[in-house]
Amino acid sequence: MIKVRSKDTIQYGKSIINLHYVEQLVNESQTRAIAGILSHIERKNLLCSSKTMKDLLEYVQQEIERHGLKYFASSKKEEGELAEPRVHEIAAALNRLRSLSVR
Repeated sequence: MIKVRSKDTIQYGKSIINLHYVEQLVNESQTRAIAGILSHIERKNLLCSSKTMKDLLEYVQQEIERHGLKYFASSKKEEGELAEPRVHEIAAALNRLRSLSVR
């Protein structure tokens, strides 16, 4: 379960991802997009693969360019409620995910 609690907090299962010090996040819609991206990465089992952080971020950028942000929406309703985060903000969320193990 991945749920956005606020502009700077994502609940990832039992873990809390604190994005308070990611100052570039200005809107909860960016955090929703990051949560959707994390959910997509999990569904595709990319966290368990041998991908590096750079590989994961390049994959996400390619998917955004190919499909747009709506590809990461958790529901039809949420499609219009996403704002594109920068790659650094996605990396910050991944970096704060304690259960993540990448090369």
